[in-house]
Amino acid sequence: MYDYSAEVISCTDGDTVRFRVDQGFGNYHAPKAGFRLAGIDCPEKNDARPEVRKKAAEAARFVQERLQPQGSAAPVVRILTHKPEPSDKYGRWQADVYYAPAADANGKKADQLPPPPAAPWRFLNQELVDARLAKPYSGGQRSWTDDAE
Repeated sequence: MYDYSAEVISCTDGDTVRFRVDQGFGNYHAPKAGFRLAGIDCPEKNDARPEVRKKAAEAARFVQERLQPQGSAAPVVRILTHKPEPSDKYGRWQADVYYAPAADANGKKADQLPPPPAAPWRFLNQELVDARLAKPYSGGQRSWTDDAE
């Protein structure tokens, strides 16, 4: 497990985010495939069913609002990550994503705050599940294939 400070580049969908990862000593890396939020599955935006596509858009908007809020300072982000073996078909690393809204971070950087899950960190992966925009997922059959709830 690796622990990094990160800046959001883009939110691809509800469970995939591209980060610019601070690897220390002035080195940054931004994997093209992005990071898959570990342990969850959000509905797919290209699903044939309109109700699933609607839920997918809600999940993507939820992530965007938290990690790239309009009209306010960007949150401080910290990711706990690992590359699964074998990796997923897109080559993504998996990440537990923690964020602290700028107002809660009081101007501090990620490495100046206590480690997650202590306050002020919020666990994005779990927030998506709590909002019913993601389901727990540990591999195998996709969890949104039977219903959109």
